[in-house]
Amino acid sequence: HGDPLEKTTLEPLPALQTFYEVARAIEFSHERGIVHGGIAPSNVILSSNGHPHIVDFAVGQLKRHFDPNTAPPVADKGTDIDALHHLFRSLLSGKAFSLIAAGEIPPLRRVHPAADADFQNFARTSYPTASKMADEVARILQSLPSDYSSKMGLLDRYRLHERSA
Repeated sequence: HGDPLEKTTLEPLPALQTFYEVARAIEFSHERGIVHGGIAPSNVILSSNGHPHIVDFAVGQLKRHFDPNTAPPVADKGTDIDALHHLFRSLLSGKAFSLIAAGEIPPLRRVHPAADADFQNFARTSYPTASKMADEVARILQSLPSDYSSKMGLLDRYRLHERSA
């Protein structure tokens, strides 16, 4: 139980943590052959403890099954990766997801002076997998002063993931 991201404004560090967790979850689904096909702030629910939960998997496939005339095109992993880029920009810029999905690349809110250029580059770089996106966000966060980035707990989760991979 919680609120969708579209009704939530997050500070930069929780926004990055949310993005990291969503990207890892999408990669987990991709590894199992499941494509979401509709990632948007309305399909990410933040629980009361602040962790994101992705909802509405395979809505496009269900629509196609029941009404092939109104079904969206078949989604693939690339569709999810593009949507993750839009979600990242939306989370860190505070701009509406719909504007970003329409092609606008807004300036990201100031996360940290040392990381701003890295995050701008991230927003413009094409990544082959959701895992690579999560890894890059974690790498940038690792370059921040430890007292700043450790507050969110993401780096500990990243290190655990790297040991288990």
